[in-house]
Amino acid sequence: GDGPALSEVMNGIDRAAFVAGQSSTDSVSAGTSRYKGFVVGSWTDVRMRSSKPVKEDTTFTFLLSTGSSSSASSSSASPAAPKTYRTVSVTIPKGRTQPLEGGDDSHGTIQLRPDMEVKTLTKVEVVELSPKVKDEDGNDIAGSEKPSSGRPLTQFVEVDPNANKIAHREIKVRIGDAMKDKKVTWTLEALPGTTPATIRGDWDKSPNHKDRFEASTAYDASSFRKVSQTTGETRVGADGHTAIRVNVPPIGFNQVRVKIQIEGMSTPIDLIDMEVSGVVVIDPGHGGLDSGAVGRTDSTILEKDLALEYSLSLKQKVTDKFGAEKHNLKLYMTRKTTGEYMENTARANLARDKGADVFLSIHFNSAASTASRGTEYVTRSTGQVNAAEDDQLGMSVQSSTLAAVKASDPGGKHRDPKSGEFAVISDSSYGNTSDYHPIRGVIIEVEFLSHETALESVKLTNVTGAAIKTKFAADVSTDIYNNILNHP
Repeated sequence: GDGPALSEVMNGIDRAAFVAGQSSTDSVSAGTSRYKGFVVGSWTDVRMRSSKPVKEDTTFTFLLSTGSSSSASSSSASPAAPKTYRTVSVTIPKGRTQPLEGGDDSHGTIQLRPDMEVKTLTKVEVVELSPKVKDEDGNDIAGSEKPSSGRPLTQFVEVDPNANKIAHREIKVRIGDAMKDKKVTWTLEALPGTTPATIRGDWDKSPNHKDRFEASTAYDASSFRKVSQTTGETRVGADGHTAIRVNVPPIGFNQVRVKIQIEGMSTPIDLIDMEVSGVVVIDPGHGGLDSGAVGRTDSTILEKDLALEYSLSLKQKVTDKFGAEKHNLKLYMTRKTTGEYMENTARANLARDKGADVFLSIHFNSAASTASRGTEYVTRSTGQVNAAEDDQLGMSVQSSTLAAVKASDPGGKHRDPKSGEFAVISDSSYGNTSDYHPIRGVIIEVEFLSHETALESVKLTNVTGAAIKTKFAADVSTDIYNNILNHP
């Protein structure tokens, strides 16, 4: 029958129910962060469940320390059996409160033999991360010091990304004071079964953080020792915790699984899955006193206003797309109002300083000839180390933009790409070099405000204008997402 249940809440798992195959007289005591000291009188299953349905498939890992029960010994003079340790994983599927029925550890059931005394049952978990993640205004995001419970994954952060050329996070882990002074070996791998399938980039590009693991400075050094570029070691402190700094190349959607091997344990523990956020900078062209192109037949239509409206719509759709795909996003705009203006070099510098993967500058065109119309993209004319990648981004954005125009105005046309010495898409402004060049960037020219029909089509007060903007934002957001996802 059912044995006693522990009601002590243990970090998301609120019940350890002891279900015996025969009648049992188990004795139970509970601690704040572990259960200890209960003696098993018969074959017993320990099963875990959550008080509320979990939002994502959730795995909890425990350390189980066991030895022979002193009360079951035939002689009080008999030496106590040494402790043994093992890991137990408890997996609760999305939307459920408890594991699926199973009967093995993969389904969250721990089977204990008669006369076994459980010394400790401790949840192994990341309890805190540093630094906190910041929003686009540079403010700490509340709660970001805690790991994600599902997707999007726990984020890395990029501090001065162009100088450091690394994404990192420091991790504090609870293992349990029963494991004091035990060695913990750290490794990481590309997250299995995901796209991208590899960790892209090179740790060696960073001037100061070339190893995957370093000593934690936010928590404590935990007797850190470098084993190799790929492996680090720490020790469990007297408080049952250990900590480390984890480094990965700062390329959007790099996803890794951090693993630990605790001394004396036979198998490693999958500790935490983490991701480098995709970083996008959207640049509404012109602004402030610089109106850009002016509608030839309606001078109230200004390029700076259209560019801003398209950019704001695109910002929302990019946010929605990344959210739907459950990837982390950091998105910045070079301006948010029609009255703002930023120098062109400073716009590209923003992409550099935020560690952008993609920079997109949105414009509308004008020409002396009233017959000129169509959609084109613009790249830097000479010396771009990412010239091929810029063209790939430009072609996809142009294709989506032209399709958005033609869906409402069949007169839309494809125009060949242009190039020029534009500071807003310059490698020197991006910080791209032949050795390190993470940013892809283009200018998209949506349509000509000097063409009467095109102007009427893109006017936001017209049905066609609203439809073109909506489709542009939806489809280009997918282009940006795919560019980061499929970047080699």
